[in-house]
Amino acid sequence: MRRVMTFLLIGAFALTGILSTQSTAFGATRNLALATASTGGSWYPTGVLLAQLWSEKVSGVKVTANPTKGSVQNCDLLRRDQVDIAYMQNNIASQCYFGVGRFKKAQKENRLMAVMFPSHYHLLVTKRSGIKKLTDIKGKKFIPGRKRSGNISTTKAIFGVLGFGYKDFKVDYLGQREAVQAVRDGKVDGTFVVGGAPIGTIVEALTIAGGRLSLVPFSQAVMDKVNKKHPWIVNGFVRAGLYKGWDKPTKTMMHSAFLLTKKGFSADLVYKVVKSTFGNLGRLQKGHSTFKNMTIKDLKGGMSIGVPLHEGAKRYYKEVGAL
Repeated sequence: MRRVMTFLLIGAFALTGILSTQSTAFGATRNLALATASTGGSWYPTGVLLAQLWSEKVSGVKVTANPTKGSVQNCDLLRRDQVDIAYMQNNIASQCYFGVGRFKKAQKENRLMAVMFPSHYHLLVTKRSGIKKLTDIKGKKFIPGRKRSGNISTTKAIFGVLGFGYKDFKVDYLGQREAVQAVRDGKVDGTFVVGGAPIGTIVEALTIAGGRLSLVPFSQAVMDKVNKKHPWIVNGFVRAGLYKGWDKPTKTMMHSAFLLTKKGFSADLVYKVVKSTFGNLGRLQKGHSTFKNMTIKDLKGGMSIGVPLHEGAKRYYKEVGAL
């Protein structure tokens, strides 16, 4: 079944490219593909909102938000021109561009469009598991994320700093929706979910089974240690009351999400896409509250990952004084 689904996913991206080429050739609507992540996190629903906004506000385009396995796959899809725009978390965007880490070849054609919102780290566990701090995961049944996802690269980075890895717990690999469901049903002890808070699946889980579940905080000592080793991971917190039944602020960590495209993508289209995004943040915030954490002021800090700005995006940011 997994082979079939993979084939269908790749086929869908290929078809998007064919439709885009055909529509452009006939001067009609141009179909664009946006790569997000799994449907259970925040990237996919926010991507749907962006796709709807761009399709409405940018003339001559029809944008579709596509679910994917996340940042690593999005890098590959962008390289193969199977998508036009892609979400990527900051460390994967940098590794993809420079060809380091898991990427054997630099993708120097990649260009930065926008710094999005922070992705918060949620350590969701069952209370009966006894997990009250990160190192308590040892010996438990735990889901670190889906293979080849940005989620799992983050989990590995944090666990590596704390001196343990997959050999120290019973590992299972699932996407965010399936992982949260498994915790909710008591099939596993916990999972690590990365995404802009509030994440819909966690809202649902804490609403339905809140008395049996907990969000585990990061200690200050752990946050300091992780940030020193991985500066792209910074301190944050999940606000009190953001999740129903979870009425206390929870210390955690986070990183930034980015929108990337390629150098050859139309400068005029990129300009219009970026302009429509920041010009309609109020609408986006009504659609998903994680957009409330998005600000154009994060642009200069986000550029520290080393991926150059696309010329179309640069034009807009200069126009509004962000550069």
